[in-house]
Amino acid sequence: MKNIAVLINSLTIEYSLSVLKGISDFFKDKDVRLIIGQVKSPHCKDGMYEYQCWSGTSNLFSQQIDGVIVITGSFSSTMTKEELSTALRLFPKKPLVSVGIKLDIPGSVSTGIQCFAAYDSVVKHLKEVHGCRRFAYMSACRTQSEEAFERLEAFKAALKNNRLEFDENLLFDGFYTSSSAMEILSKAYPTKESVNFDVILTANDLMALGCQKVLQNLGLRIPFDVKVFGYDETSHAGMSTPKLSTIDQQIYEQGMLSAKLLLKKLDGRKVPAITQLRCAPVYRQSCGCIPLDNYFDVFKDESGVIHTSSEVMQKRWHTNDVYYSFLSEINDIYTLFDLTKSAATLRRLSYSMKYILPDAGISKIAVCLYDEPLVLNREDDFELPDRINLTMVVSTDDVQLFLDNKYPFNPREQIFPEALFDNESGSFILQPIFSGEKNYGYVFCELSHADYAIYSIFLKIIINSIAEAFEYTKSVSENKKLSEQNIQLLESNCDLSRRSMSDELTKILNRRGFKELGQNAINLAIEMNSGGLVFYADMDGLKQINDTYGHDFGDEAIKIMASVLTKALRANDVVARIGGDEFAVVAPGMNHEVLEKFKLKFEKYSKESCEQHKLPFVIEASFGAAEFNPNHTSLKELLTLADERLYVVKNQKHKSKN
Repeated sequence: MKNIAVLINSLTIEYSLSVLKGISDFFKDKDVRLIIGQVKSPHCKDGMYEYQCWSGTSNLFSQQIDGVIVITGSFSSTMTKEELSTALRLFPKKPLVSVGIKLDIPGSVSTGIQCFAAYDSVVKHLKEVHGCRRFAYMSACRTQSEEAFERLEAFKAALKNNRLEFDENLLFDGFYTSSSAMEILSKAYPTKESVNFDVILTANDLMALGCQKVLQNLGLRIPFDVKVFGYDETSHAGMSTPKLSTIDQQIYEQGMLSAKLLLKKLDGRKVPAITQLRCAPVYRQSCGCIPLDNYFDVFKDESGVIHTSSEVMQKRWHTNDVYYSFLSEINDIYTLFDLTKSAATLRRLSYSMKYILPDAGISKIAVCLYDEPLVLNREDDFELPDRINLTMVVSTDDVQLFLDNKYPFNPREQIFPEALFDNESGSFILQPIFSGEKNYGYVFCELSHADYAIYSIFLKIIINSIAEAFEYTKSVSENKKLSEQNIQLLESNCDLSRRSMSDELTKILNRRGFKELGQNAINLAIEMNSGGLVFYADMDGLKQINDTYGHDFGDEAIKIMASVLTKALRANDVVARIGGDEFAVVAPGMNHEVLEKFKLKFEKYSKESCEQHKLPFVIEASFGAAEFNPNHTSLKELLTLADERLYVVKNQKHKSKN
């Protein structure tokens, strides 16, 4: 088992996430524990206290770590190569691969891209195919990013190779953001008539989209009056209007390559100091290669072959069911807030954590706390202590507490006691725990899925709850305001509250839980301008099962039906047993056509499950549905309507049998 650390500036930037997905895809079938740290940068000025994230870098260079990948390109807008190299040289020497830029660290290797040939191809294409002569360029050299300077030089070289003049007056300098590009271009060109170029190329897609918006606001038609060309091939390119022509810098492939190179280094094989991939032009609507009336996201490569972007992006991103995934995550955040707000002490929080983890997409979490929090100002350099206490280890099945009998260890030697995760491979996140200027320690989380961006929000909620619980527990201990019996009573109340919303037989929601969470799901869907269905699912023939095979078989049938319903539905659907053999569902975004497909899935899963459990019968069900929309949002009224329609369906089945 190898422990590989990944240092990333932010989990909310598409470039970083695409590189990270390439890394995780390479390692997913390897005997590797991938440990991700969103470390920001030293003395980071983003946010009030985000500089605290850099403390996690110390852990990711511990003796337990075998090798490190730094997504260097993610730091380029906040740190120069020299600054990042200097900061990382302070840590113990580890086999290190840099993604994007070669770092000045002895023994490190890097992946990168060669953009000169791609720029030459793009400029030649724009000149010969589209007749462009006056080329503008929006750089990002104000960030002092090495990549920005290289892209500008590649653009200049391409103009020279194609016998075109470089005009200093058509060079603009932004910050890799759409807002900076819009501000700069708006000042330079106040009117439509003042625009004096045929095409503008930019150092990334966000700036291209900013330029495109300014030109459209002036009344210029893209690509007829002026053309726009980006760089990166992010998801924004295929979603803009018109769809953006750009240069694909093989971001995902760089991630895959960096992981492959690090594994080679760890195996003792020779690796080149720099390994480069070649960029590829992507010609869409904003340069005129794809007609504007083509609503599909397609593009031409430099050979003129047409491709579907979704085929490429599917590899890099989980593009299916984006809306439903987002809706589910919003529901999860809602639940997290609800569960953490009442967790006053560390002991009680550990108990609530069992229910928090599934909603946060975390399989297991280890909470490690210092004896006393460290006070860090933005200007301070963090020094990792040589002692920290494992305070709790929580999974959905178990809670281990070390509040009274401390479990100290040295975080410089290991991030976590190895036995806790039983040699488990997969993806993990290390996140410092901080609130304001106080740094309390860190959490180490085993992840259930690879949707890394949402973990930024989930972990922020969790670490804030831990910090508050630490302070409250300390206050309680010092002032002796709560006895052990009172704490246990609070835990018992928390347990009773959760149980009161669950069905004892099937472990899904009961009627009370359905009324609360079902109405919340409807309200949330309406806020997001969506509708959906509320429907009943009533088992057919339960009485006959009980009479023929006994009530134990009847109970087993009810449990299997609950399991089959949950499996056939989506993660964001709310399903409950509301009595006997009667189940109810709130399904945001579902319509009657999708319901028919769901029924087929239900039948398939039911047959498979009954065969698996060796039941002498197959579970069948009847369904009655009512549609909710902005004019019909009352769960109570919708259930009444669904019940009426269920009665009609049951009556028709009864008549057909007779």
